[in-house]
Amino acid sequence: IDDLCPPLRALVHIMATGNWEGLTEGDAKFRAMFNRDAILASDWYAERLLRQQRVELKTLDRHAAYVDARLTALPAESPVRDELTKKLAWVKAERIRVTGTGYVDSLRGTIGADPVCE
Repeated sequence: IDDLCPPLRALVHIMATGNWEGLTEGDAKFRAMFNRDAILASDWYAERLLRQQRVELKTLDRHAAYVDARLTALPAESPVRDELTKKLAWVKAERIRVTGTGYVDSLRGTIGADPVCE
């Protein structure tokens, strides 16, 4: 239950005990927790978006390390060198985009990343 987002945690408490912090399923304050604007403005949601950014950066770093290792191992005249060089450039550009200003805001409305993803 502790791994659930706050609105679902409250719902499970209501289902199990009949109330959550004195609220029941019919209370406007409880129901407002499921409002889209309330969810998007919540701290737990903001953390999901930051976690998504961190997960994407780790993935891009793994990709860059893999492509770089492949490039290092290739002979200079290898026919795949150009393609790998392009892929490495793309990964580096994507990393700049993901760390850029406004990237986390561009995730708003997505599910973000669950704590188990990190």
